Amino acid sequence: MKLRREESAGELEMKLEKEAFRHPAVKKKLEDKEKQLEEMRKTLRESEEMLKDKDSTLEERNKELKDTESRLEKTTKQLNENIKHLQEKDTQLDDMTQQVREKERLLEDTAEVEKSKRQLEALGKDLQDKNSQNTERPQIQVPYSQSGGDRAWIILQTRDEEKKRELKRELKRESDRRKGIERELKRLREEKENERKEMEERYRQEIEDMRGNYEGEARVEAERNLMKMVLPELQRNIMISQTKMQREFSRQLEEKNRQMNEKDIEMKENDRQIKEKDRQMKE
Repeated sequence: MKLRREESAGELEMKLEKEAFRHPAVKKKLEDKEKQLEEMRKTLRESEEMLKDKDSTLEERNKELKDTESRLEKTTKQLNENIKHLQEKDTQLDDMTQQVREKERLLEDTAEVEKSKRQLEALGKDLQDKNSQNTERPQIQVPYSQSGGDRAWIILQTRDEEKKRELKRELKRESDRRKGIERELKRLREEKENERKEMEERYRQEIEDMRGNYEGEARVEAERNLMKMVLPELQRNIMISQTKMQREFSRQLEEKNRQMNEKDIEMKENDRQIKEKDRQMKE
């Protein structure tokens, strides 16, 4: 059936071309219609090329989107690693804070020792005052004019001085260590804050890039869907228009043929009448 329709269409086109040569006005109109059809075909080809370009652009955008998703996965992995590192830093900070608290407790104990020393010094002074009030006794095998209590006091005082100097050195060391720990804590806090800001900035930039890519993809996809909806309609309209023009050409040619047949019949009738009159005149 389709083959017969194509053959009929081919025969109709041949007939249209033959009749067009016989009728210049119809030929011109046919040429105009052919130009319109050619323009419509050109528009259709351009639309198809545009759709191919859109498909190619969409494929490139999809590839870029996959690359962006891959980068985002890597960034997320790096972010998780950084978070883990920050958690380790927090653990270190907690340990250092615990050490600082222990040092503070040690300093408090040192203050208690200083207080005990002051109390001991006060007791020693009272003992010395009491000894000075007693009667002097002869000193035997004693290098200094001091009683046994005084010698004990001197020995105790010497030991206290040594302990005091040792405690001062210990306090200085602890103070230096505490200052070092505070500096380290400050450095770690600043490092942690900088890493957090950098991660937030990278994450924000990744989100902005993804948003831009998704918007571009959505726009291209919308245009592609629009072209998919428009092209079939355009093709259908072109086919309908072509069919209508062919039918109109056929109708006009049939009308011309009918008029020509009528003219031929009329001319034949006139010829017959002329011949009849000639015959009558001869008779």
